Amino acid sequence: MVIQYLAVAERFEDLLEKDEQMDLLANLFPRSLVYADVIIMTGSLPGNIPLEIWVPVEKELIQVKVKTTGINSS
Repeated sequence: MVIQYLAVAERFEDLLEKDEQMDLLANLFPRSLVYADVIIMTGSLPGNIPLEIWVPVEKELIQVKVKTTGINSS
């Protein structure tokens, strides 16, 4: 079963639209924790086998948007 998941994951972006990708990830990993340097996704394989995936976050890819209020604080 794990090999089947990995085979699909290899072509994930080619086989699925963005909304389908999000739905699949939400079903496979119903719990996730997001930190500045890592995303930890947890779920279960068939047979209630726990699965935890750690995805490192590349700091160069993080974009921070700052919203200004237009109020001058001087």
